[in-house]
Amino acid sequence: AFDEHKGYGTAQHRLALAEHGASVLHRLSFRPVVTRDTKYEIPDTV
Repeated sequence: AFDEHKGYGTAQHRLALAEHGASVLHRLSFRPVVTRDTKYEIPDTV
């Protein structure tokens, strides 16, 4: 949950990414997020 959030680097967060995929709130430029099967497409240009 967000009230217990410690950031992308935690094992708990990475496990949640693996289980649920990224959300619209995830920073998709962060490699551990991009390398997961994301639910949202990353635009070619920003």
